[in-house]
Amino acid sequence: MDLITAMLGYIAFLVGIIAFQSNKHKHIVLLKAFTDICFCIQYILLGAYTGAATDLAGCVRNLIFAKEFKRKNTQYIITTFFVVLMIVIGIVTWDGWLSLLAIAGKLCTTVSFSIKNTKYLRLFTIPSGIMWIIYNAATGSVGGVLYEAMVIVSIIIAAFRFDRKPKSGVTEPEKS
Repeated sequence: MDLITAMLGYIAFLVGIIAFQSNKHKHIVLLKAFTDICFCIQYILLGAYTGAATDLAGCVRNLIFAKEFKRKNTQYIITTFFVVLMIVIGIVTWDGWLSLLAIAGKLCTTVSFSIKNTKYLRLFTIPSGIMWIIYNAATGSVGGVLYEAMVIVSIIIAAFRFDRKPKSGVTEPEKS
């Protein structure tokens, strides 16, 4: 793996860890859009085209979620559109069981990012991280493996920071 490929993974790693330490839906999905673009380019360089295509779609999805979540009527339409799109991408770029991991991982985050409550957004992102750890290990993305492992750790830290029963002066997770 060359330096540029590795650097993309490590940059995404740093930004992604910061993302889940936010308690605002918009901040999480915007930072995750940046990580998706970095990983998209990295996967292209690694020849992992299902990962690249699903991350590109994930970036667009996150940008739309960040903008359109103020209108509840569009939430379900957008989520359904991206679930179908991820399945179509998976069919078009199919490369065996690894493709299934990338598709399932993005389906998990599509559903989790459609949830405005950051507590549940984080919780439903964990299965995606597990699938992407395996995908990244198999495709040679060391930064991706580290990123997903640290995202899970970051989610656990954020759960302790934000999702526990509130004490006096502590705010609850953002809700719709």
